[in-house]
Amino acid sequence: MLPGADITYTLALSNAAGTEAIVDFTDHLGSVLDDAVLDESSITAPAGISAVFDAAAGTLRLTGTLAPQSQAEVTYRVQVRETGFGDSLLTNAVVQRDNLPPALCQSGNQLCTSHPVTDVLLSKDSLPAPGSAVAPGDTLSYTVTAQDLAGPATGVVIADDLSDVLDDAVFIPGSARLSVAGAPAIPVADPSADGILTAGPVTLPAGSSADLTYDVRVRDGAWSATLRNVASGVSSTEGAVRCDACTTVHNTNTVILVQKIGESTEAGWVPMDAILGGSGNGIATVTAESASGIHQITVRDVPALEMPESGGRGTAAFLAVGGLLLPRPAWLLS
Repeated sequence: MLPGADITYTLALSNAAGTEAIVDFTDHLGSVLDDAVLDESSITAPAGISAVFDAAAGTLRLTGTLAPQSQAEVTYRVQVRETGFGDSLLTNAVVQRDNLPPALCQSGNQLCTSHPVTDVLLSKDSLPAPGSAVAPGDTLSYTVTAQDLAGPATGVVIADDLSDVLDDAVFIPGSARLSVAGAPAIPVADPSADGILTAGPVTLPAGSSADLTYDVRVRDGAWSATLRNVASGVSSTEGAVRCDACTTVHNTNTVILVQKIGESTEAGWVPMDAILGGSGNGIATVTAESASGIHQITVRDVPALEMPESGGRGTAAFLAVGGLLLPRPAWLLS
């Protein structure tokens, strides 16, 4: 059962005889009330039957009579605590009169019930943090934590679906490790062919946790990619494995390729040397920031013709050319 859950118990009484039957039973709730709270207002009993709760003894006493060839029910409800558990096992047994309850509920004993309280919380984190931008060649380190918030949990298995990660990254072989309750980490097999990484089953003592860690490297050229993985878990102990944050997403940036084209002698447009290849005679240059993959394009504004300054050497050259050209129209007019 999960913390905060409600449990409704039903005590079924049956009299198959042809005469009235005496009812005298005791429901021992001591091993229930160390992990749950009884709602005394929820106690219901049919006419002729008395159901009295003794808080000091932790018992519900049923007395009265049951008519021949009849059936009746006594019900009550408890709520599992959120914190402050006892043995994290809700066990109760109905016995005749003042008999002692059995030490353990045996299989098939309809007068005894047992509900373990377990609440395993699964969470996932990474370095760089989820949502960060990454680049080809970067290493990502993941951690999946299974934390036991209540009673002992057995058969806990952690599964991490890396199928949407390994299409753009490479799992670093042998990097998976599992540490349980602070013990030294042990190796975990690499993901299966379908990209599922599995660790366990393990037993988590009450209040302890297990950490699954592993690394991947982003593939070269994996730009404009999304690396998304989802962790999940199961437990053989009754109760669910909750997951509040079990998905991580990382994106790589987008690269823009700049291609120069020009008009050929046949008046067609053809590719020229690429700017990224280093050509451009310094007019256009591209620099890349390796961490983010962002490329900055810089284009210099270079005039097609350098105009001379007033009085400079360039002026005499233009005047000389002009002097040579001026007489020619005069000669043509004579």
